[in-house]
Amino acid sequence: MDWDGAGVMVEAIARDWTREQGPGGVILLFDGGRIRVAASGGLSDLASKIPCSPETVFRYASISKQFLCALLMREGSIGFEDRLGEHLRLPAAIGELPVGRALDMTSGIPDLMEAYWQLGIAPSTVLGRDELLDFIMSLEGLNFPPGSEISYSNTGYRLVQAALEAKGIDYAASLHRAFFAPLGLGIAFPEDQTEPVPGLATGYWRSQAGWRSGRYGSYLSASGGLAGSALDLASWAQALLADRGAAAGLLAKLGAQRHLADGRPTRYGLGLARYALAGSTLFGHGGSLPGYKNHMLIAQAERAGIVVLSNREETDAQEIALRAMAKLLGTEMPMTVAQDLPEGRFIAEGEPLWLEHRAGAVTFLGAQQNVFRVAPGVAKTARPSCRFACRGKAMICSPRSAWFAGVFADHARI
Repeated sequence: MDWDGAGVMVEAIARDWTREQGPGGVILLFDGGRIRVAASGGLSDLASKIPCSPETVFRYASISKQFLCALLMREGSIGFEDRLGEHLRLPAAIGELPVGRALDMTSGIPDLMEAYWQLGIAPSTVLGRDELLDFIMSLEGLNFPPGSEISYSNTGYRLVQAALEAKGIDYAASLHRAFFAPLGLGIAFPEDQTEPVPGLATGYWRSQAGWRSGRYGSYLSASGGLAGSALDLASWAQALLADRGAAAGLLAKLGAQRHLADGRPTRYGLGLARYALAGSTLFGHGGSLPGYKNHMLIAQAERAGIVVLSNREETDAQEIALRAMAKLLGTEMPMTVAQDLPEGRFIAEGEPLWLEHRAGAVTFLGAQQNVFRVAPGVAKTARPSCRFACRGKAMICSPRSAWFAGVFADHARI
């Protein structure tokens, strides 16, 4: 494996962050036993001019999801085949869902932040745990029949945490007992953005007037609430990779292939997704909150991995992680960013949905993924897997998965 080549790549990224004298991040490459490359650059706090380092604390955002699933696997207090309604009083359709479907993104439960956004409520609005649960109780149904599609939603993770707490189980204390203390991890579970976290990097986004700190008002929950350093996250990933200690046996379960009701694989497991890179299968997850962009990847067969944590919202952490792993494994990225799909905004036939394609990236409901060339006029996303093709002025998306659906007719470039 080309540790030196991958190191040169990520160190160049870190130097650019430092050269700009703005926010930055940390990139760690590791094997099962030690950190092989550590690259840090930029500032963790622009006011105090504190530089980012491997010990700097970041909000992990959705990388946190794997820890909830790991806790259920380790302690068994709630089963993945249990109905949610066995543990919480919920609307009938949600209560009938198996816990596993609530966690593997095939449940059809609306994502709360997406629902609030559609109601005109900004992510910076302060929303407590009880308010969020009350909102779930008001939901009239599911977005689609369980198991018929895959659509990213944080709500299932909020509900399973609430189910644990309804049993008198303290989620933060359980994580500390099961994983953090045995593995020597300094990971914390602040409940919202107002709770002080020692050593926490401030998250920033770039406005026309300069860098501004990101704001997120909601109770964070098991869906994205953990905060820790790059060293902490790499240590956890190393324990998964080496099947060691409190993490023994978990990687295969977290990354196990899940399926839709008709048997199609989804490439999303229980808190970890699967990525294909030139014949290698990687396990990992990204994380995004206002001002933070993160990603982790583990190559189990090659016993190597990467952690990318950044406090600048424009960072494409997934792209950095994939390109660094490709360099490490001695291959190139299997596809180049698509340039031959039409650019513009597109609307779905018969559905109130639209997507935008600009410069090789597609955006749908506020979420963005790069698209990669498969053949002339055909491209796909890296994860979740969705194919795009041109037909006249329309963009065809298949299968109905993750975010994208159906045939998007030309919208006359709104």
